[in-house]
Amino acid sequence: MKRKVKKRLKRQSAKDSGKISAIELLEECVHVLRTNMFDTLPAYALGAIPFVLGLIYFISDMSQRSDALEVLPTAATTMTALFLWKNAWQSIFLRRVMDKLTLREPEKFSFSDFGRIFIHQGIVQSLGVFVQIFSFLIFLPIAWTTSFFASFAVYAGEPRTRFSEAIKSAWRHSFLYPAQNHVMLFSLFIASFLLCLNIAALIFLVPWALKTFFGVETLFSKANGLEIIVNMVFNTTFWSVVFGLCYLAINPILKTAYAVRVFHADSVHKGYDIIAALKRLGAMPMKKTLIFAICALCFSTTIAAETTKSSPESARIDSKKMQKAMKKVLAKREYTWRLPPAPARAVEENAFIAFLKGIGKTIKSWMDALDELLRELFNKPPPAQEMSTFQNIVAWLGANGLRLALILTVV
Repeated sequence: MKRKVKKRLKRQSAKDSGKISAIELLEECVHVLRTNMFDTLPAYALGAIPFVLGLIYFISDMSQRSDALEVLPTAATTMTALFLWKNAWQSIFLRRVMDKLTLREPEKFSFSDFGRIFIHQGIVQSLGVFVQIFSFLIFLPIAWTTSFFASFAVYAGEPRTRFSEAIKSAWRHSFLYPAQNHVMLFSLFIASFLLCLNIAALIFLVPWALKTFFGVETLFSKANGLEIIVNMVFNTTFWSVVFGLCYLAINPILKTAYAVRVFHADSVHKGYDIIAALKRLGAMPMKKTLIFAICALCFSTTIAAETTKSSPESARIDSKKMQKAMKKVLAKREYTWRLPPAPARAVEENAFIAFLKGIGKTIKSWMDALDELLRELFNKPPPAQEMSTFQNIVAWLGANGLRLALILTVV
């Protein structure tokens, strides 16, 4: 019990200090996205979907066109504009996430705010592309760089935030809670890897599903399996589609996780969590509060009246009826087979049964004696010796004389 209390207090103190486990952080960010899906995700989709579609088209077009070098500057300029557009709307998306976390009233969004976010994000995130690629190659500082650029996106969307303040805050958050940061990134990396495998398998299975259920023939269903696998594995368009869909699914969770991380870290000094809790308490309208109080009062009054009506005499339970009911229930089939077999009872004998048994034993002893007597009288004669006929008759009469006398007497 003491260990549980210590763990609970330790967890609460860690949460009060802004440090929570990576799993709890991911659970909270998924909860925020799920409960505020229609308020937050449209802003993210408005910036990310055009960028992903443009990137897929850019990779497919540049890998197949013969005049790719001639149209590359125009296509690269278009992709740069889509990249800046995506970063600006991601910052707006994180601003709405912070509004939901802190329960503050969303401020009016003007073109000047969008221009400020567009410029700040364009300066930092453009540099972040090269820094992230370099840190990914050497692998060691990837968690710190990811935390810096994601935290900057959170602060860039905050109203009336200067560029220098956003840089300082993001730099401070990049070194905050490194264990939590690494575990969270590793968990999302595993989720991204599994999601990519699922998307690739789904793309493989869709043509066969169309042919099986709807009879639709495609290039994939007409070709053999090995040819399709080879063409897809060495096809840049296939992998760009897989990675693009995975990016659209995982990146909102990553950005929201860093917004939740910033919320808990800043709550230590600014009290965002306390203010949000107080707002939740005061969010219930007065009318609903009164209705709830009246219902609770009526319910408690009804329970008190029923308790008063029930007297101790009526609440008593008859022990005999209870034992009878228990025996009746235990005598059912579903309970009797679980009980051990009852011990065999000794049969009590009365005087009449003992007398009959004595007569039987006496008759049995008489029959045994008669049987022995008959065996002695009617035993086999001794083997015949070489004697005359008269001698044989005399010997036979001498041996069986007693038997003949007994037979004559009976007759």
